[in-house]
Amino acid sequence: MFDVLTLLTVLALIHFLVTVLICLAWRLVPSMPGVKYWAIGRILTTLALVLLALKDLISFDIAVMSSQAVFFIGQYYVWQGSVLYKDQPRTSPVPVILAFCIIMAMVIWGLMTLHAEIRWLASSLVVICFSWLNASALWKGSRRNQFVAYRFVAIFLVIHGGFFVLRAVVAVALLAGISIFPQEWLQQFTFFEAIVMSVLIGMGYIVLITERLQSELRQQADHDPLTGAYNRRAFYEKTEQLLQTTGEVSVSCIVIDLDHFKTLNDQYGHQAGDAALIHFVQIAEQVLNEQCDDWLLSRFGGEEFTILLPALNGDESRSVADNIRQRLEQSRVHYDGQNISMTVSSGIAEGYIKDNQLDTDRLFRQADQALYLAKSAGRNRVVQYQSDKAPAMDTIPI
Repeated sequence: MFDVLTLLTVLALIHFLVTVLICLAWRLVPSMPGVKYWAIGRILTTLALVLLALKDLISFDIAVMSSQAVFFIGQYYVWQGSVLYKDQPRTSPVPVILAFCIIMAMVIWGLMTLHAEIRWLASSLVVICFSWLNASALWKGSRRNQFVAYRFVAIFLVIHGGFFVLRAVVAVALLAGISIFPQEWLQQFTFFEAIVMSVLIGMGYIVLITERLQSELRQQADHDPLTGAYNRRAFYEKTEQLLQTTGEVSVSCIVIDLDHFKTLNDQYGHQAGDAALIHFVQIAEQVLNEQCDDWLLSRFGGEEFTILLPALNGDESRSVADNIRQRLEQSRVHYDGQNISMTVSSGIAEGYIKDNQLDTDRLFRQADQALYLAKSAGRNRVVQYQSDKAPAMDTIPI
């Protein structure tokens, strides 16, 4: 079997190499929440391992106490990195400070009484608590498309903490005079496990960083940067995906145009126009979330938006469009101390998905024709496309 110093040196080297990768990721994406804390925490943990490896070259007591203190702080930083990465509120540092004092008191007690088992118990408690806190932070609020990475890293952390529960039990048994197996085996198994988990958990952080970066890039590619609605390309792509998963049902399309948007821009400025676009999307999403199970909202360009409503017929989508119109008319855009009123005009067309097929171009064209009628009739109204009779139109006093 390998001696403890060799295993400790290998652990420190591997931990350092994985930490370098995380630091490079931090350098590449410095704005990503939590990555800085992961990097700092891993650096401190590596330093703690180096200090422990030097215990025979410097003062033993100083090496052990300083390594334990630095290790505790490093584990805290790693945990806080996961909290920030998952956009969770940070907790009060008071319990952490209290725990740090207790752990350091245990280490000092172990050094004074020459009981290595007390120090093993102290370090085990640190790993157990922070591993499980870290796992909990990653597990909470995991989104479906990020299920694998979040959950696997959390599982590795729980396993890592679970091993140190066993180590803590053995340490307590040794303090009680019960020898479960030789101390050398315990130390060797501890370092072997730490080496494997250092690689797995460290690579897990790299995967999490990569996954979030890819998600942010997809977000930028698919969404309008101002309003957050889908852009035209992504809207057509999502529509095709929706057709593949939807049965034979009615589907409606609403094309919405902000009334007199150019006048608003000229009168209040382009930043006020941007605020109006954002305000419209917020109102539209509120209504859609209240009335619809599935929906797609896109900014097609300028002040024109398109909404696709699967499983809704023309009359149902007309109710949705009119609720958006009314709620927007009753609200105000707050910009630079001014309360700006705005209205919208909407055109609706109804189609039918059969055999996963839908003539989307025709549906959008018909909705656009209905929108033209709404604007021609005086704006601030909803018009439903009718091929064989006069268009259905809401009469709105102007």
